[in-house]
Amino acid sequence: MAPKVFKNETEAWEALGIVDIIGAQVRILEIVKRIYAPIHNKYIFDGYHPGGFFESTAEVDLLIALRCHVWDVPESVTDHVPDDDKLCFILYDFIRFKRANDPAWMHILPEWDF
Repeated sequence: MAPKVFKNETEAWEALGIVDIIGAQVRILEIVKRIYAPIHNKYIFDGYHPGGFFESTAEVDLLIALRCHVWDVPESVTDHVPDDDKLCFILYDFIRFKRANDPAWMHILPEWDF
């Protein structure tokens, strides 16, 4: 599946069916940060340049981790996107959007246990 290029965060929320559901948006951000941070941080700590992140094995690692956390996605999202594969790709595309548009996502991120 080719990555979707979100033009803004609203498009991502629309793809997930949660434009007006702030609690679900917060939960999605928690989930993707929980998945993204350790993979990204390991990549950086291993000495790789941040710009090549998606050209590495990060895509596979992220998609596997997303698959492992589908159970934690809000029901409003899974009702809107019932196919787990499609949902994982949308979340992956959301991570790509955040990384491209939020400079903080290019640096070491705190790793939280939620």
